[in-house]
Amino acid sequence: KEFLEDRDKVQISVIFRGRELAHIDEGEKVLNYIVERLAELGKVEGGISRQSRRLICTFVPK
Repeated sequence: KEFLEDRDKVQISVIFRGRELAHIDEGEKVLNYIVERLAELGKVEGGISRQSRRLICTFVPK
């Protein structure tokens, strides 16, 4: 919250290890929860992307 309030971009990553890769949907739930909580301060730039073992989304302030 502090970074978005200071008008900075924020990148959120969920990193999966080992067997966690079988539960990527759980990681998406976590990211969507964070997106909902921070919706009043900013918006997601480019959506949620998957890069190998990571889910990544970038927030920009409103």
